[in-house]
Amino acid sequence: MRDRIINSLLFLFIFYSAGVAQSISSSHAVMDAAVTGKIINRESVLLGKKINLQTDQNTYPDIELNGDGTFAVELPENFPLRYRLFDDKDFLNGINVGDIIKIHSYILGKNPINDPLSLIAADVNRSGKVTVADIVEIRRLILGKVDQFQSGDSWIFIDAEFPLFINNWELANTYVNPTTDNSFYNEFLAVKVGDVDRIIFSRSDDVYIRDPSSKSIAYLTRDQGRIMLWLDKTARHAEGIQLGLNLDFGLQFTSCNPMLDDDQYSFSEDGKSVKIVLLNDEIEALYDKPLFIFDYYTLNNDQEPIRLSEDFENMIISNGESFSVAPIGFKKLSVSASYPSPNPFRDNTVISFKSEVVQDVKLEVYDLNGCKIYNQNINALPGQNTVSLTRTALKERAGVYYYNLFGKDIHSQGRIIMLD
Repeated sequence: MRDRIINSLLFLFIFYSAGVAQSISSSHAVMDAAVTGKIINRESVLLGKKINLQTDQNTYPDIELNGDGTFAVELPENFPLRYRLFDDKDFLNGINVGDIIKIHSYILGKNPINDPLSLIAADVNRSGKVTVADIVEIRRLILGKVDQFQSGDSWIFIDAEFPLFINNWELANTYVNPTTDNSFYNEFLAVKVGDVDRIIFSRSDDVYIRDPSSKSIAYLTRDQGRIMLWLDKTARHAEGIQLGLNLDFGLQFTSCNPMLDDDQYSFSEDGKSVKIVLLNDEIEALYDKPLFIFDYYTLNNDQEPIRLSEDFENMIISNGESFSVAPIGFKKLSVSASYPSPNPFRDNTVISFKSEVVQDVKLEVYDLNGCKIYNQNINALPGQNTVSLTRTALKERAGVYYYNLFGKDIHSQGRIIMLD
């Protein structure tokens, strides 16, 4: 009997102990932790009302961000816990050709970037250094060829306790470890990826700096059923330009300047709009040469066959300032037209033009694809001048060609036809 009682008590003790152990184990298996924090430079950024939080195990989306930059979230995680903030909304917000200019000048050693947060923003591909590859990604984003950076980061949130300097920006902590010492509270610095000048504004707003005189970027000329788009002299002295053109009904794209690179422009799928991003050296190479050639089938208003959209995407950067741009219109040429004769021709044709002064004039000939196949320099004298074009100059290929004559006060275009 005594042994039976002892065994029963022993069984109850073991059962009770196991139950207590299980209870303790269960209470420590999952711990709901109140993680709080603050984005301390919120005044300089336009974040959405919600952000996302990611741990090594899970992602917690749509966390409310209060007006003072604070947030709080309950995370069922074992500690120590590692987490980071991220926001993947609107990759293009705050990004324009001005950011490309700053990166380009930094790479060439012309102007340093002395802010580590701007260097973090410039490293859009997260390679740990600022290179031409970052410029390429920004160009493609502005031109609409991609809708986000390859890294997937629209914003980067840096641990505010990290000792951030110019020489260690690539080592900045994006993941933080909340501990009982800081009561699971961390502060962050927000960096908009790609926005090197750290000027952010809503994409629905107008250009943030308006110039009453309204700078002109480009102009149009018309000749025998064609419209040609040229860079204006204002653009020639700019650090960079960025614009989007909407094509009117009846205007059909024909060809582009062969010197235009794929990462400098893009057309929409329907061909009715085009975006352009150019830096100073690229502008200089394209100045006095047509960017695009269009055919038109209906033209009700000679003044506005192509217009600029009135939003922040259209700007010219000059002396570090951004200006809005005016709608593009036709530019009246100040000299008489040129006259090829004979036209059509078989062996050679002579192009006549008038010059008011002694000047150097350049002749360029393009095929129907917009490829330049011939150029010649002419020493023009006051009065009537002529220049000859032969079959050999046109590579013995019969067909339709377009030519441009331009100099100090000469700007003329025409079409010639070479027969078999």
